[in-house]
Amino acid sequence: MKKTAQVLEQLQQAGIYPDRFYKKPGTLGTFVFKKSYFYTMGQSADAWAEKIYNAIPASIIRTENAFKRWPTTSYFIVEFTV
Repeated sequence: MKKTAQVLEQLQQAGIYPDRFYKKPGTLGTFVFKKSYFYTMGQSADAWAEKIYNAIPASIIRTENAFKRWPTTSYFIVEFTV
């Protein structure tokens, strides 16, 4: 089981910088990656999942486009295990 800081460092070394990143409570090695957006600009949760998968040996559990109307922040969410 890897620690949150170790997984975050691996992502950052691959040029992936989440806006929020945490280990899902009550799990062994399940992490949640959140990237905020105002306009999608061609991005998607699936595209971020692919980047994560290519950066580290991860098993993608789910992806979500958590859209919220302004002024609330919208997020691409990727949940994965390492």
